[in-house]
Amino acid sequence: MTRVLIRNVAVLVVPEQGECRVDEAQDIHIHDDLVTAITPTTADSPTANPTDSPTDSPTGSPTGSPTGSPTGSPTGSPTGSPTGSPTGSPADSSTASPPDGLAGSPTDAPSDGEVIDGTGLVAVPGLVNSHTHSPMVMMRGAAEDLSIADWFNQRIWPMEVNLTPERVRVGARLACAEMLLAGVTTFVDHYFHADQIAAAAIESGIRADLAPTYFSSAGADGIKAAVDTTRELSRLHPRITASLGPHATYTVTDDDLKRTAEIARAEGFRIHLHAAETGDQTQASLDNHGVTPVQVLERTGVLEAGALIAHGCGIRDDDLPILERYADRTAVASCPKVYLKLAMGEVTPIKGLRSAGVQVGIGTDGAAVHNTLDVWEAIRMSP
Repeated sequence: MTRVLIRNVAVLVVPEQGECRVDEAQDIHIHDDLVTAITPTTADSPTANPTDSPTDSPTGSPTGSPTGSPTGSPTGSPTGSPTGSPTGSPADSSTASPPDGLAGSPTDAPSDGEVIDGTGLVAVPGLVNSHTHSPMVMMRGAAEDLSIADWFNQRIWPMEVNLTPERVRVGARLACAEMLLAGVTTFVDHYFHADQIAAAAIESGIRADLAPTYFSSAGADGIKAAVDTTRELSRLHPRITASLGPHATYTVTDDDLKRTAEIARAEGFRIHLHAAETGDQTQASLDNHGVTPVQVLERTGVLEAGALIAHGCGIRDDDLPILERYADRTAVASCPKVYLKLAMGEVTPIKGLRSAGVQVGIGTDGAAVHNTLDVWEAIRMSP
């Protein structure tokens, strides 16, 4: 049994409702990589050995073990709310309460375990990258200074047609390592060969919500194979959650979206897809079909089944009442750095979505456009 005590560390507490707070001078008790208690540091707390000084971490987290929340949350966001960054005033350690479920006496002070001095550091919950394409780290830097249309058509899609399962796994392994080093302990992925991404996630110790991507152009057999992969992933490992992954409202037909929604409702899956990515995309949908992408999601039953919508920069004011009706099962992932880099001229309408009760998560998209998988960087750029 592995025992670790992180002594005298500040702890960022992120409640489901209300302001965040920082509890100073806390001891974190860990058994077998699980946090079992957080208690105030006392004078008789064990002291760290000089060799046990904390290692550098981009997030200030003194441990590298995944401690993020499970992916079952519909928000997929690092804190459950776009305003959940540490804006609250530090709590008085003499009156502050430990996080729910972790209060108690330090019954596990490790006489035979490791003691780490956390002085000057802050322990934060594991971050959640709410929308990414992890294997695209292999394409980092290969599509720079391009419009969004040229980025897709001239660079990215020609590379993706040459992907193999082995290459996807190599890319996913690198992405998992990069995210863990940046404090991300859960990522929500939408890509091909999702079984290989799952293998990389299991190997690395990170959590993952994986949506095997499919297009209507793949035909019935291709769609069935992707759905079957979702079913297999849902039974694979406790740290793997599976979602259905139609690519987008403009690459998957209404009939295929309806069938996807039926499967989602019947088998309890969430749907992860791109929709209303840009204002031009929304206008094209109106011109060609007479409805916005959000209206497509409603009429096909995707919103009723429960969805994570990637980007949503083209969501209009008229779409907000629709999304509000499904706010208990629908969320939007915003990747702000991407919109700035591609000079899109628009961003996810976070304030409007939050006023409609829709949860918004922060993601990085793929590293081919974001260049990093750093959620902190994305948070800093959020409007």
